[in-house]
Amino acid sequence: MEIRTILHSELDCHLKPDIALLKQAIKEISESDERLNVDALRAFVDKTIKTSNLIDEETKLSAKIKAASGDEKEALKQEKTSVSLKIDAGLSEALNLLMEAGGKDAYHYDYDDHFNMVVAGLMGSTCYMKEDFKALQDKKISNIMTIANVVLNNGHHSTFGHSHITLEITGIPKALAMILNNEKEYATSEKSARYTVMDQISPEELVLYDKWKISSKN
Repeated sequence: MEIRTILHSELDCHLKPDIALLKQAIKEISESDERLNVDALRAFVDKTIKTSNLIDEETKLSAKIKAASGDEKEALKQEKTSVSLKIDAGLSEALNLLMEAGGKDAYHYDYDDHFNMVVAGLMGSTCYMKEDFKALQDKKISNIMTIANVVLNNGHHSTFGHSHITLEITGIPKALAMILNNEKEYATSEKSARYTVMDQISPEELVLYDKWKISSKN
């Protein structure tokens, strides 16, 4: 009997590229003998480096915002928003250039393990979300990965169940295959009433909910 595992997630297609994977792609391409579009490859590397520098700039701005106040704080926030938009555009452009260069296989190297963490972070974020799931999908992957590490270190492993492992099993009896076909499982991540405000509920439920909130604070 042989067993082969494939880790994947149906949510991968919704997730944006991030700098870690793009840098990894540069490393893999530099060690590869594949024939690639040299001009597109150079443009990809250049765009990745520039985007990486913008990410460093965004981090520094975040530190300045924490220390600032008043008009200076607001000006820094606007500057950070501008840099953030450039980062999002830079990541998308870099990924397109990588595809044009012919480095798709390099980009997908270790793709599943990386994005399994992202999916776990995305699902973990549902417990604390103030908006809706669509808003979570628009978050930066760096923010989602922070949540992923939190849930991983706290043993909140149910969030990792939204990605799944496919087993390719060969050479087993038909009876065992029928038993495996009967097995079912699912994973859920619930928006927490402890960490988020529930306002779309009936008046009767609101009375009990407010009572619960007050008692939990005491």
